[in-house]
Amino acid sequence: MNVRSIAMIALFAASALALNTIRIPTFYLPGLTYTFSAIPIVIAFLLFGPKIGILTETLHVAGQLVVFPIGPPGFVVYPMGFVAVLFMFAGMYPAALFINRKDLSGSPLKKGKQTILFTASAIALRAAIMPFFTYILFTGFVFPLFLQSMIPESYLLVFALLYNVTSTLYTVPVAYMLARKVSKPLGTETRMFR
Repeated sequence: MNVRSIAMIALFAASALALNTIRIPTFYLPGLTYTFSAIPIVIAFLLFGPKIGILTETLHVAGQLVVFPIGPPGFVVYPMGFVAVLFMFAGMYPAALFINRKDLSGSPLKKGKQTILFTASAIALRAAIMPFFTYILFTGFVFPLFLQSMIPESYLLVFALLYNVTSTLYTVPVAYMLARKVSKPLGTETRMFR
């Protein structure tokens, strides 16, 4: 890994930490908020590939634990965000391979279709897995140890599904559009954009 890669990881992780301060409460579950912190991480993934994207999110989670300590629940909640981002990446990666294959074959997809494909594939994987991951983690660990309360289990699955779909719906398209804009000035030859 070169100095530029390390600098980009630090830059995008710091941007994510700064955006972590902007919180929009959800209307369906008090205490749960939307943040924009995943946008720079997804941009790093799109511009530099999975390795840099994952390292950026790792640094971001470490930064959250230091800069925004919320006690013992932070050691559960922040890594959960890491897992959610990994599922978004896992959904977006096959979409990127498909888009690159279409580009190389001479029949590239239009930018709008690329955005839809990235977003839909990220939602598909994150929404298929994260609600169950959240359910298991919260009912088996977070509620009994930290919250001493329980919401109905069916609500937890619905809220987790709703949260994972809606947060991906704004994160991926915004990150994709911004990554497209900064890829040329940064001079990045990426796996996502050819």
